[in-house]
Amino acid sequence: MALNALLSIVLDPHSEPFINDVCGESIARIWVNRNYFNLEIYKKMNSSARLEVRDYIIGTKPE
Repeated sequence: MALNALLSIVLDPHSEPFINDVCGESIARIWVNRNYFNLEIYKKMNSSARLEVRDYIIGTKPE
């Protein structure tokens, strides 16, 4: 599953920042489409991925 592959990247402390950004946004898109959010996973993501997830979700579903 694509989501699992994306999560493995953003949970890896050695992954590249640019890749984290792209993966974070992709995860956010999937979560928004599924109307889903996992706080535990979100907290474990590296900071750049968390920022992308947060910004995408706020921009798409501010409620």
